[in-house]
Amino acid sequence: MKLKRIHFYLIVLVGVVLAQFALMRAASVVTALPPRPTVAPTPRPDKGGQIELQVEGAAADVWTLVQWQDAQGDWHDVDGWQGSLDDGRSKIWWVGEAHLGAGPFRWVVLGENNLTEISEPFDLPALPDEKVIVTISLD
Repeated sequence: MKLKRIHFYLIVLVGVVLAQFALMRAASVVTALPPRPTVAPTPRPDKGGQIELQVEGAAADVWTLVQWQDAQGDWHDVDGWQGSLDDGRSKIWWVGEAHLGAGPFRWVVLGENNLTEISEPFDLPALPDEKVIVTISLD
């Protein structure tokens, strides 16, 4: 009787060990899921506006710049807002959100023989996605 019990426990023990091996082997067969693609966050576009100079009767070698007026009434060139016309007729500059509604500003156009045209003072766009258009005639 004692021998039968030992055989029984031995068979149960062998069965448990075999079951564990079978479970471990089955777990290793399961492959991991494929990696998910990393989704880059969509960058939030800056909120801002634009200023545009439209020049009528423009020459190819026209140079433009934007100036701002201080509290004493003196005009100063805006760093970075200087250049030739984009398409021979206009110039567009981006206005960041922090500068919306600021003013006064003006456009200066230097033409052939340094002839200068100056626009009336204007304020930068007050709202995001707004564009302030100023027209100067070189006729």
